[in-house]
Amino acid sequence: IVELVVDGDYDELRELSRDRLDIEDLRRRVEDDCPEALVLPPREIYGVEAITKSDAPDMPGWAYFLDLWTEAGPARPHIEGELEETDGRVTATLNDILP
Repeated sequence: IVELVVDGDYDELRELSRDRLDIEDLRRRVEDDCPEALVLPPREIYGVEAITKSDAPDMPGWAYFLDLWTEAGPARPHIEGELEETDGRVTATLNDILP
């Protein structure tokens, strides 16, 4: 999902949001909130602390919170979403891109 944000693939991001997020809104959130070019973050930032088990009974599964990055380091916006496991497969959903 981070790679899709870095590449600006807003159509695919809309699908991953289960069509809840509008393409123009996604573009605005990324490009207006972070005028610097985004890059893939260093692998070590994908630590365990970026993924947490949901305590909410209506939301079984896991939540993730990942910073977006520029060449200079962490960017202002980050992404949030959910991970669900079904039949041994993990499905990722994008909930939002936030400043």
